[in-house]
Amino acid sequence: KWDYTRNVIIEFPTYEKALEWYNSDLYKPVKELRQKNSEGNLIIIKGVKWNYLMKGEKNGKRNVSVS
Repeated sequence: KWDYTRNVIIEFPTYEKALEWYNSDLYKPVKELRQKNSEGNLIIIKGVKWNYLMKGEKNGKRNVSVS
């Protein structure tokens, strides 16, 4: 069940780079602040092919549909 109305997608070059960022000393204070002040789920997905999800671009922004 996904009870949240806001979704944030951050693209990384690799799964390993995403984990490196999440566990980094640079992100640590931001992560602690986020965890204390918000509710949500975080998932790191390996191997999503964005070209299959793209619905087109408008004004330089990607319109992404994830189901």
